[in-house]
Amino acid sequence: MERNQSGMVQQGLPLAKLRVMPVPILDKRIQKRIASVVEAAGEQLDFARQLYTQAEALLLSGLGLEDWQPEEPLTYEATSSEAFAAGRLDAEHFRPKYRALRARFEDAGMDTVTMGEICPSPVNGVEIRDYCEDGIPYLRVGDMKLLDVDPGTLVYVEPSRAKDLIDKVRLEAGDVLLSRSGSLGVAGVVTESWEHSVISSHLIRVRSRIASLDPYYLALFLQSLPGRMQIEEWSNGGVQPEINQPSLKRLLIPKVEQGKQKEIRQGIEDARAARDESKSLLEKAKRAVEIAIEHGEEAAGQYLDGKAYVQSSALPAMAAHHKYFSLDALKAYLVRQKLTYEPETVNAYVSRMKREGEIFSAGRGWYSSIPEAFELDERPITELRTTIQERFPLLEFSCWSTEQINPYLHHMLGKFVVFVYVDRDAMPSVFGALRDTDHEAYLNPTRREAAKTFAIGEKTVVIRPSVGQSPVEGHVACIEKVLVDLHVELETFPLIDTDDFHEAAQTLVSSRRIELAKLITYANRRKTDWRAILQNPDAIIADEASS
Repeated sequence: MERNQSGMVQQGLPLAKLRVMPVPILDKRIQKRIASVVEAAGEQLDFARQLYTQAEALLLSGLGLEDWQPEEPLTYEATSSEAFAAGRLDAEHFRPKYRALRARFEDAGMDTVTMGEICPSPVNGVEIRDYCEDGIPYLRVGDMKLLDVDPGTLVYVEPSRAKDLIDKVRLEAGDVLLSRSGSLGVAGVVTESWEHSVISSHLIRVRSRIASLDPYYLALFLQSLPGRMQIEEWSNGGVQPEINQPSLKRLLIPKVEQGKQKEIRQGIEDARAARDESKSLLEKAKRAVEIAIEHGEEAAGQYLDGKAYVQSSALPAMAAHHKYFSLDALKAYLVRQKLTYEPETVNAYVSRMKREGEIFSAGRGWYSSIPEAFELDERPITELRTTIQERFPLLEFSCWSTEQINPYLHHMLGKFVVFVYVDRDAMPSVFGALRDTDHEAYLNPTRREAAKTFAIGEKTVVIRPSVGQSPVEGHVACIEKVLVDLHVELETFPLIDTDDFHEAAQTLVSSRRIELAKLITYANRRKTDWRAILQNPDAIIADEASS
């Protein structure tokens, strides 16, 4: 349909094109299974609407308005004093039904507050006309469904433009959004998911300063009959009605008991959950059709089964497309595929694939499709390690050399540097001992000191303080430590061209399996971004943030 649409200002699909659009005829059994999922989605949506209606009925009963219908006389009048007090001369504002609503509140002895008392400083949204397909959500009146934002209708703003707009409005969880022009009386409650969003100029942000007033109760009141009536009463304009901030502050909001407010909120949240389940089921049905077309009906049936799809398709696909993947990335992938699963089941499938040699451990929570583990050549540090051990038999230290990654560099090194890590108290002693054995030793130099005095000779050694919980075996640094340390040291020493190092690290990690979990943990301890070590981490690694 996208391919065959036409038109300039308003796109359309010609009937002639629609008539010849091919539709695959799937096996009847898979059609019925997909149809049952769609029907279940429809049932959940109906249930969501029912729960919302029940919450609204609960609110009206709490206000004593469940059966109330205001009279609509053919004629009515208002006094000049009423007109001057309201600052209005339009007949619509003085319709008797509005006065009857206020009288209803008074007759019932309800405690009311004005919107001005609830929120002395409402904030209007901003006008934006040029949207993009991805970026910062731009919330509009039409996006408000069941007092929430419907992600399916969202448009977005370029992140570079959105920062100042976000700062201008500053949404917080619990804020109430209310339409102030066009379709009046549409409301929603901001959740944590929408705090970093921009709101349309047709919306106004209301932040309550009354703790006893639940935002879900307030939003539902504004969207229900008594709220809409008051908004209509104080609105102005012709073709497109609107309500301004001074008029909004005049609205009366009855206070109801906390227990009733909690019931109303629970009803709204239950309605949202049912709506989300409906969307999830519909997406699952759509995905099943796509899988049937792309991979066959059997694969679609396995997808609908859930567990079978995880074992036969999802896990092998993750292993085939990434050299490394995390368990969290796999689970995030399953969520995007609209699959429900038991975490224990996924763990069991991963364990089976490890036993059968289809995937391999890459550290806690990480797996790899690379069968051969990396083995670090210890020969470049053997002599130095022996020297230190002989002089300081009880000393805890670790060391590595730039020569150990030389085979992976595009421009191979002719001279090398060894890094030794010891406790701070022992650093001067080790420095002196290495100087005595004709090593060109440098004692924990800063970047400025290195720029002045550092040079690579035949036996160059840099002594650094130990970093806690480093990945070492005996006195030998593991490859995970070497990669992180070298990445950090390149900020101080011109040891290797930076791009050459990143490319070498990418090649090394792609060709031999490392303990990625150790690399990530150690990089965090050294306060550096582990992904910056590699030339293109997304090409070989799937973690929850990037998968």
